[in-house]
Amino acid sequence: MNDTIELMPSRNRTRSDSLDIYQQEISTLVNISTDDNYASVITNNVYKKTYLEKYLKFGLHILFHLSFLSMLEPLLFFNYIIVIENELFLQQFNHFTENLDPLLENNNEYIRNQDYYNIFIESLHKEDVCIDNYFEELRIDAENANKHNTSINDKLETKAFTFFYVTITTTFLYYIIFQYFYRKKNLLLKMILKHVGLMTFIFIYELWFFNTIILNYLMISQEELTYYLMQCIVSKFYHAYPELSFTLRNETISC
Repeated sequence: MNDTIELMPSRNRTRSDSLDIYQQEISTLVNISTDDNYASVITNNVYKKTYLEKYLKFGLHILFHLSFLSMLEPLLFFNYIIVIENELFLQQFNHFTENLDPLLENNNEYIRNQDYYNIFIESLHKEDVCIDNYFEELRIDAENANKHNTSINDKLETKAFTFFYVTITTTFLYYIIFQYFYRKKNLLLKMILKHVGLMTFIFIYELWFFNTIILNYLMISQEELTYYLMQCIVSKFYHAYPELSFTLRNETISC
């Protein structure tokens, strides 16, 4: 402290001098107390500002991460995963029809050699049986269902990317407000590089997981699928023609 107190012999002090010394001591103590309080306030403000900045910066990291993730997931799902899954489903269905071939081929000659077979064919000719209308209705229903599914899927894709647009806009506004108060140098570049690197490794992992684990996971075998579908077909057939149910004796079917 720059303030000094001059000492005087007690015999030379007057009452006025004693009062002056007392006031100087009080003033010095007040200044010390004020300085301590000011330093304490500054310390608390810095402490609060530091922790508040950390929390706000953490929120900024979350928004950046969500922005990149909300862009990556729809791109990966709608442009890769769905395409692969549709192809796999069609392959599985084709294998199902291949499993039905032996059922038809093994009984082919036996059925043709039956007396009723020629009679049955002739009756179909006489009745001029045609199944064009049936398949036309199936085709129309399939096309309408495809349009309906496409419409729903397009809406889902739009919804997914809408979330991305909202998130990236929120992140941009949050970043501007954060920089207005804290003015961190090169913060945007650091954030982008950090999260692009992070999302790159996440993207590689998700591709590996999908191609290595998910695609190779066996949900239902071709034989199980064939058995299940044939149960449903025969069960409905017997329901419509119960007089033919005697042809199934030892097995129980359900659908």
